[in-house]
Amino acid sequence: MGKNSLTSRANDYNLLNFKNTKNLKEAIKNCHDLYLHAFGRKSGSEKYYVQCWANVMREKEKIYPHRHSGDCYSYLSGNFCLDVDGTSTYYIHPLTDELWESKNIVSKMTMFPSFVKHYTDSVPKEQTRVTIAFDIVTEECYNLFIQTYPDSTMVEI
Repeated sequence: MGKNSLTSRANDYNLLNFKNTKNLKEAIKNCHDLYLHAFGRKSGSEKYYVQCWANVMREKEKIYPHRHSGDCYSYLSGNFCLDVDGTSTYYIHPLTDELWESKNIVSKMTMFPSFVKHYTDSVPKEQTRVTIAFDIVTEECYNLFIQTYPDSTMVEI
């Protein structure tokens, strides 16, 4: 992905600040609430903040193995599939390096710990892959983050 791609400029904007993204914000919040519920935690007791961006990839482009964070800002990351025919995202187990393939399906939202490495396969010939990605941080981490990056575009969910 080049330096001018939407992916490489993920910290320069937040899709949730755009008009008409209320449903996207609610979908991320609802998925996060389900995540908390799965671990026996109640939603609404803490504040969480999100950075959200678009990934648009064309024929033969792919995202190489990476993780979003491995420091105190780590919490959850995710993606939402929009136009993804014939593509997958791969997650690498942090202890065993075992791969888990997740087939991308339109309207599928996936959340995972930010420290988990992941990547995509190449976009098939004459196709485009469009996803929305996001990082969620806790209020404590958000407060630390904005001290270093006061121009952050994160929004509360």
